[in-house]
Amino acid sequence: MKGFFFIGLFLISGLLLAQYPTADFTLPASVCQDGLIEVTNNSLNADSYAWDLCFNSLSNPVSGEAISGISGMNYSQGVAAVYSEDSLLVILTNTFGHSLSRLSISAETGLVGTTEDLGNFGVISSPYAIDIERNSINEYYAFVTTLSGNILRFYFGSSLRSTPTVVDLGNLSTWDDLYGIDVVESSSGEWYIIVSSGGNDKLSVVSLGTSLSTIPTAMDVTDLGLGSDDLTEPRGISVMEIDGQWYGLLSDYLDLEVVRLTFGTSLLSTPVVDRIGGFSWPTELELIKDGGEYFGLVADRVGGVYTYSFGDDITNTPEELDAGNFGIMGGGTFSLSSVKRSDTEWSILATNRGSNQLYHLSYQDNCNGEVTSNSTSQDLPSFSTDSVDHFFIELTAYNASGNLDRTTKSFEVLNQSAPVVSIITSSLCVSSISDFSLDDSSGIL
Repeated sequence: MKGFFFIGLFLISGLLLAQYPTADFTLPASVCQDGLIEVTNNSLNADSYAWDLCFNSLSNPVSGEAISGISGMNYSQGVAAVYSEDSLLVILTNTFGHSLSRLSISAETGLVGTTEDLGNFGVISSPYAIDIERNSINEYYAFVTTLSGNILRFYFGSSLRSTPTVVDLGNLSTWDDLYGIDVVESSSGEWYIIVSSGGNDKLSVVSLGTSLSTIPTAMDVTDLGLGSDDLTEPRGISVMEIDGQWYGLLSDYLDLEVVRLTFGTSLLSTPVVDRIGGFSWPTELELIKDGGEYFGLVADRVGGVYTYSFGDDITNTPEELDAGNFGIMGGGTFSLSSVKRSDTEWSILATNRGSNQLYHLSYQDNCNGEVTSNSTSQDLPSFSTDSVDHFFIELTAYNASGNLDRTTKSFEVLNQSAPVVSIITSSLCVSSISDFSLDDSSGIL
């Protein structure tokens, strides 16, 4: 079942909105074929909504454009993007410029706003990878690796447009050439930084506890039991907790492969390495989930972006899809960052370190849903389907400041219709004994 719904609701004038809305809704866990699916929107502090029942965008065609003239961009090998304040906010690392750059792309028009050279804050030297996270109280942090092996933490407060404060967390485990970083939160609320050290073939996890503001020490670092036999100059790293189990994707750069990592129940365990695909020179990558489907996005140094489609099980053998280079991506593509835009479609931001260009790639939705509605209610109109399957619904809630929150829930359509019962009598007389037999046993008895 496919469908996309955009439903706007403007609340009473004067209502005070929180800086970020909270998206939430309820729906039945299961329904029978052709049964009515009723969804109730329970979101808070929001005034418009988008309902999405289509999650195949990352397998669809991609269009791309090159963005040049970004202030301060100099051999950029790291990029991170988020949707906030009605825009895609993008931060780049400039390895040769020893600085960060920032720009915004309008979610409505796709036009690039003012670009800024944020400078080096007196501590940045040869920055490489970057990841941005927002905590539960809507504060933004950016974590940046350096070729000297240090991790830098930037605190932006409630807006990525603000001037950040920076703390050098240091080199906590004799790292050399920190090429990859991913900052993740576990289902129990624990934060971790996982980094790949290309200079000495190490993969390490830094435990931060329940706060992104924690100052870690060497005692908080777990060097995973991998070495040159498993990895040769590891680069991009991306991990995810799925039903209590940790999985990841890693670029094994000099072995020209992407590997899948299976950690088990703890991210601090030495993972099982599974080689799932060969590339020319895989650099940055991301493991993402859209609805009930898992995807891997991989940047290749020779120029181009590839998509791995795992289906609904991350342990599946993935299908490799070549998104191409769109005639604009030359050799030197070293980073990428994915973000779901306000219209519920995906964008990828990728950099070319040689040409100092940023690529904006947009995946087409191409969903012609069997359920349509012109309702102006905040609730998704009730609908039914005769397809027996497991389905997902995603709700995006927006407020007047252009900020959003998303949540995804699922329901199952069961092949359990009521039985059809017919009675055959041998006589119509009142005093006669009647025999009953089942004429039609369709349905569940």
